[in-house]
Amino acid sequence: MKKKYDYIVIGSGFGGSVSSLRLAEKGYSVLTIEKGKRFLPDDFPKTNWDLKKYLWLPQLGFLGLQKLDIYKHAFILSGTGVGGGSLVYANTLMYPHDDFFRNKQWAAFNDWKKELAPFYDKAGFMLGRTKFDKQNAEDKILHDVAKDLGKEDSFDNVYVAVYFNEDDRPQDPYFNGEGPLRKPCTNCAGCMVGCRENAKNTLDKNYLWFAEKKGVDILSETNVWKIEFVNGEYLVYTQKTAGIFPSKSRIFHSKGLIVSGGVLGTLKLLLNQKHIYKTLPDLSDKLGESVRTNSETICTATLSDRKLNNSIAISSIFKPDKDTSVEIVKYPNKSNVMRSLLSIATDKQGSNLARVFHFLGKIVSRPGLFFKMFFNRHWAENTIIFLVMQTVDTKMRFVLKKWPFRKKLTLQNNGEENVQAYLPVGQDIMHRYAKKANAHSQNSAAEILMNVPSTAHILGGVPMGTCAKNGVINSDFAVHNYPNMFILDGSVVQGNPGVNPSFTITALAEYAMSKVSEKPVSK
Repeated sequence: MKKKYDYIVIGSGFGGSVSSLRLAEKGYSVLTIEKGKRFLPDDFPKTNWDLKKYLWLPQLGFLGLQKLDIYKHAFILSGTGVGGGSLVYANTLMYPHDDFFRNKQWAAFNDWKKELAPFYDKAGFMLGRTKFDKQNAEDKILHDVAKDLGKEDSFDNVYVAVYFNEDDRPQDPYFNGEGPLRKPCTNCAGCMVGCRENAKNTLDKNYLWFAEKKGVDILSETNVWKIEFVNGEYLVYTQKTAGIFPSKSRIFHSKGLIVSGGVLGTLKLLLNQKHIYKTLPDLSDKLGESVRTNSETICTATLSDRKLNNSIAISSIFKPDKDTSVEIVKYPNKSNVMRSLLSIATDKQGSNLARVFHFLGKIVSRPGLFFKMFFNRHWAENTIIFLVMQTVDTKMRFVLKKWPFRKKLTLQNNGEENVQAYLPVGQDIMHRYAKKANAHSQNSAAEILMNVPSTAHILGGVPMGTCAKNGVINSDFAVHNYPNMFILDGSVVQGNPGVNPSFTITALAEYAMSKVSEKPVSK
């Protein structure tokens, strides 16, 4: 592995993978650094009870694909590994609501819906975007809920990045034999535990596959902790990911830099450079502002008298109002880990404290139901999760806060546009569905007890602006004050899309890379 490259890409998720391939196609030498491990289909856990393979706890040697972060103001799920969040996401590729493109944070720069249309098409081709064409019993119940609300026209199956075929012979269905061999989906619902069937179109099977063919070096299980900009060159300091004690640093050099570490990884890394190491002091003071959760909540209904049909993780969607999308989500059989994060559904009646007392009263009055929910061995087989997402423009802020021995990344959630943990429309859908399905409703325990929203789609923190005084990046997603430096991941999403954001992040990265010129041919 070389020490010097034209570009270094930090992170191999939706932004990093696109950047890696497109830069290599333009003739640049590229190193992509990923803190997670590389997975083959058989490496994924059979259920999420295989915690060492499933969870990301590198201090303990757990290099799984699911990362869980709990802050005072948010509970955040994200992904790790070569392929980033694509390994653990529910492979859902939906266009955002129109309000997203009109968000005031970036609307003045472009007609983004029109400008990004060809890049959504490009992303859709690379990710194998296709429509799920089945409707299971649980989808039909959601359809009935939509009918009751007069929103039947908004109900539909989702578009996904999954290979479906009746012929189970290994083949490359996407790239005329140039891509990896694939097998069709078996409807095991294992998408969010890692696809062991080789049917999910994760980034290692498209963008990263071709990036490596073009000569991109991928360095996995390696964490970037420091970046310097010296004499027109970026110095990137790395350490091995696993272990209690840090390893000796390796330093790589480049003329250009793409930061794509996911919202949490990117903001922590860049805030450290600006405020602690002071190696990138000219980053905008806006860094960390306008963090969003996709205005999201997660709640569930556990059926009491039947098991669900296995399917893909997310199969159908509808819009109960102009701001909101609701999808139903499933885990594969026996994958019950998330059960422990939920408890008896409790509506908000007055203050947050009143909700807590109401919840405790439910436990006292119905202890059998409480323990049945908590210890249900068939939770995954019986449970529908409602992923409720909105375009409502609520915001938080990431800052480095002083603690006794060091500064720590923390969230602030205040002001008129603060993020709400409780979404009445989501609660209403959950109760309506549960009544039709003879099910018990559940809310996140963190939401009930601490008023903390849960999200699988943390976004923002890198506002767009005309200069460093009012934004971190420009309209090409290049960083103000630092040449050939881009940020491309969920942190550059300039509003709540109201649907799963991975498709949008991919399109944004395609757009940004289209602005990079070909490498000059040396004479």
